[in-house]
Amino acid sequence: MKMFWRMREFSICRAKVSNQFWESYWLRRNHFAIVPKMPTLFNKEGYKFLFYSNEHRPIHVHVRYGGGEAVFVIENGVELRESQGLKVRELSKAQLLAEENREMIIQKWHEYFD
Repeated sequence: MKMFWRMREFSICRAKVSNQFWESYWLRRNHFAIVPKMPTLFNKEGYKFLFYSNEHRPIHVHVRYGGGEAVFVIENGVELRESQGLKVRELSKAQLLAEENREMIIQKWHEYFD
């Protein structure tokens, strides 16, 4: 009896994994995905400044350029929090643009999230 229930539990688990696999495969194959909205603040010199609609404090902005992305905390000055795929020169330019537009980024943050 115990053996039967174990096998049954195993097959149910296997079915769940299988369904999850095929659902994710179908979503990838058909280019469907659920992602949060990403309000774009501005584009300048190929840099796209945005934040996700489900953001959290501290106030920060995501910057995309080419295939890379960086996150700058804007609350007390502009500080790099993380980056991926951007060169030092590109990060410096993104930080400069964030510093130039810091007040506007903070204003847009409060308009959207408050």
